[in-house]
Amino acid sequence: MRKVLPTDLGVRGGVDNEATGVVLGIGQPGAVVHAHPMDVLASGAHRDVDVLLSMASDDMAWWVANGLDRFDPHTLDRVVDEVAGWRISRSRAQKIVDAYDQGGRTPAEVRAAVMADYLFAIPAARDTLAHAADVTLTEPDLAAIREILPTGGFGACYAEEHIPNRV
Repeated sequence: MRKVLPTDLGVRGGVDNEATGVVLGIGQPGAVVHAHPMDVLASGAHRDVDVLLSMASDDMAWWVANGLDRFDPHTLDRVVDEVAGWRISRSRAQKIVDAYDQGGRTPAEVRAAVMADYLFAIPAARDTLAHAADVTLTEPDLAAIREILPTGGFGACYAEEHIPNRV
């Protein structure tokens, strides 16, 4: 597997993951996944179905403890570079990294904390909001979300005409 997949989880399963993705069967006979899960939740078609969305309290800690040789960026500037690579301006990426650089965290711990939120917590929050039947987001709410959340994050696993439209 190491011959075909990046060994760094940030590259392999990050915002523009190189190894995972939802394979949509739009237009294919017998398709199992006929729409992106976020689009299904947002459509309201299944509001009567309870959805369990969860994450651990520290999703990336294993990599810091057990895969540090592959995970450690060694400098905060490299973490800023990675976050800026998620279609976030460098100045915004710097502010994000600065917010996570607290309590004596190492660069690897900062990277792990940023990735835990951007790869797990934020998508779970988006899905939860999309599924909530009685939540109405106002334009100021949407503007605040656009200001703090990254755009994209669904990688290159979609044909151009099927890329989901996110908040």
